[in-house]
Amino acid sequence: MSTFISVAGAAVRYGRQTAVRSLDLDVPEGALVTLLGPSGCGKTTTLRTIAGLERLAAGEVRIGDKVVDAPAARTFVGPERRSIGMVFQNYALWPQMTVRQNVAYPMKIQRVRGAERRRRTDELLGMMGLDGYADRTPARLSGGQQQRVAIARALARDPRVLLFDEPLSNLDARLRRSLRAEIRKVHQDSGTTSLFVTHDHEEALAVSDYVGVMLDGDLVQFGDPVEVYSRPTNRRIADFFGFDNLIDVTPDAAAQVVVATGTGAVLPVRSETALSGVPSVVALRRDQVRLADVDEAPGRRIAATVETVAYVGGLTEFDARYDGLLLRGSVDDVTLRRHRRSIPVPGEQVDLVLPEEGVALFRGDGDAGSPNPSGPNVPPVAAGVL
Repeated sequence: MSTFISVAGAAVRYGRQTAVRSLDLDVPEGALVTLLGPSGCGKTTTLRTIAGLERLAAGEVRIGDKVVDAPAARTFVGPERRSIGMVFQNYALWPQMTVRQNVAYPMKIQRVRGAERRRRTDELLGMMGLDGYADRTPARLSGGQQQRVAIARALARDPRVLLFDEPLSNLDARLRRSLRAEIRKVHQDSGTTSLFVTHDHEEALAVSDYVGVMLDGDLVQFGDPVEVYSRPTNRRIADFFGFDNLIDVTPDAAAQVVVATGTGAVLPVRSETALSGVPSVVALRRDQVRLADVDEAPGRRIAATVETVAYVGGLTEFDARYDGLLLRGSVDDVTLRRHRRSIPVPGEQVDLVLPEEGVALFRGDGDAGSPNPSGPNVPPVAAGVL
């Protein structure tokens, strides 16, 4: 798979503040790649650099076979010459224009002939389900409809690259779910190379071919959505992806994971990738720490005492202490009904079960992140699955 967008050694600075640090990123041709991270991590700055709305302090950006930003070579190609379409968080529609006029305007600037412009506009309005709204102004549209107009307008120039800057963050949860499916379909139908920016990991996993995780101006992990979600390469990434249990451990010679917190607790999980005596971290989500079924093998059970319980609608989250170690787990209403169990209460003795496989494990020194995780062929470093 060939690379279409290449960012090499990119640095962006605002005075003394560094927003992006020597970042490397390769986006395969025709792929949808998401930059995911918390606010202030540099993901939008990276997107704007590719768009030509920010300039590099160092490094290089290449789109196709053309260098569009390289300070060392004094090269800079303006955004209007980069063949990109961009969808903004705040829609950025022209309020005085109708939906049809908003979508057609980029083609008017390109001097596309009237008949072809009308044909292409009608095609895009149909693609985005906006046929019945062509003569409305943006003020008469819902947020979801406005974002559909923005996507149609971004496609109007038949761009080689589509850039999405947190396009769903202003919408409610139901609309976000609907529109992320539409964005995925638009990407597949158009065949463009797309870069998507978000702080929402559920959103990133749903729309992407590849996900790049950014923290503090660095790209710290890159891979397909399942890999990035299930195999974080360091503690900060695991925490960002909602691993509620981050447990410092030391595997023993038999590859059994032993808690290294001084409690002496032993987790009944094994790993072929664990290195005996090497400080490591086991990462577990709440849904991986569950109440034991009645027919669960005795060797898999660990006895714990419930400390806190919270019902969150269809799901009960609990904290329980096992041999001095606090474990965070959950149980859904369906499971409770199936086993005719009641919601656990503080002080209750329960048997817990941990997964036999699919547990993320990384070395304790993995907090430095993965070196040069720039593209889809780079595996996570110092990480394994139990």
